[in-house]
Amino acid sequence: MPPRCYTHSQAVVDEISKAIADCRAASQAEDLADLKAKIQALSTASMKIGETLSQQSGGSSSSSSGSGDSSSSGSGEEKK
Repeated sequence: MPPRCYTHSQAVVDEISKAIADCRAASQAEDLADLKAKIQALSTASMKIGETLSQQSGGSSSSSSGSGDSSSSGSGEEKK
């Protein structure tokens, strides 16, 4: 199983790297709406780091519910 986790981890790294590059490119332009969209995409991609770490540590991750469409305030975790 570790190769599958590594592949998943690499996919997350690649997605975040692309999102960072997109943010850098958007910051050079003068389109604020595009920059905000790229920042949101980066935020969404970076949340996958925690999900991946949780999965790799053996945690049964049921916290990947929702796409974060209404929680733009940062940490959207619920404590029960």
